[in-house]
Amino acid sequence: QPVFTTATCVGLVVVLLIALQCRTTVVVIRKDAGSAKFAVGQLIGFTLLAWLLASGVVQGLRLLGVG
Repeated sequence: QPVFTTATCVGLVVVLLIALQCRTTVVVIRKDAGSAKFAVGQLIGFTLLAWLLASGVVQGLRLLGVG
């Protein structure tokens, strides 16, 4: 059974679109907001949101029968 099915690839795209991937982005947010807590909160929040949405997309596609 392949690891990367159509559903998991679409889920990966969702993660890459939503999650904050770059440390530089977090540093810029910290500088602009003036708070490291805000930057870390955004990092955690966007990562959690990306993971939840990707999981939903993968499970939804599997429910629809898309590999």
